[in-house]
Amino acid sequence: MDENKEPIALILGLRRSKVFSLSIMARQEWLFQRLYGDKVPNLEELGPDDKLRRQGELIIAFFDAGVDTLRNPGTFPNQQINELMTLFWRLVGNKITPTVLHTGIPGLAFWGEVRGVESMGMVFVPQTYAELCVDDPAMQLGALVFTASQARDFYNGRQAVTDEVKARAYAYEGEFLKTLIETAPAFTPNEYQRRVLIQFADGIETNYRKLKYQSMPFVMSKS
Repeated sequence: MDENKEPIALILGLRRSKVFSLSIMARQEWLFQRLYGDKVPNLEELGPDDKLRRQGELIIAFFDAGVDTLRNPGTFPNQQINELMTLFWRLVGNKITPTVLHTGIPGLAFWGEVRGVESMGMVFVPQTYAELCVDDPAMQLGALVFTASQARDFYNGRQAVTDEVKARAYAYEGEFLKTLIETAPAFTPNEYQRRVLIQFADGIETNYRKLKYQSMPFVMSKS
C-alpha cells in the first residue's frame, strides 16, 4: 500500500466487531466502493509487520479504552453518558457504524449517507489519533462523546445534519465536561471547553424538550 497517497482508508473495528449481518456488509461495500473504489482493506488483511496495521492496532487500543471508560459507571459516573457510549460501543463493535482510519482528517468525525431506503454511518478516525489522545485525553474523550451523539441520532433516524443534531452533540459534550470537572479536580477546561460549558451549562438537560429523547433499543439485524 502506498502510504503517501491521500487519503488512505482502512476498515478498523473494535474487540467486539466480528459479528455482523450480510445486509450490513452489503451496505458497507456499497458505501466504500463509492468513496474509495474497490480496494479498501480490512485491518486483518494487512501483514503483521505492515506499518499501517501496527498503527491501526494502536489506534484501536486508544479508541477502545476511551469508549470503555465512558460507558462504565465505575470509571465515569454519569448515566446519560454511560447509556450513550454503551449504544455507541454496540453500533461500532457490530460494524453497524464501522470505524475507518483516514489520513485526510485532523480529528474524529462522523459521516453518514442516505440513499433511498439505504443508509450508512461511519466514524472516521485520524491517523494521528493515538498522539492526540496522549497530548490531550480530555479533548479526545469529549470528541468521542460528540461523535457518539451523532451516531445515536443517525441510528434513531435523525439523519439530516441539522442545528438540533449539532446542538445535541455539544450538549452531550457539556454533560461529559460537567462530570469530568466533578470527578477530576486537576482538570482545567481549555477555551473551547469553556465555551461549551457556558452554552450548555446543564449538559443534555439544556433545552431538554428539544434535545433530549429516548433512544430506540439496540437490536442486531438478523437479515
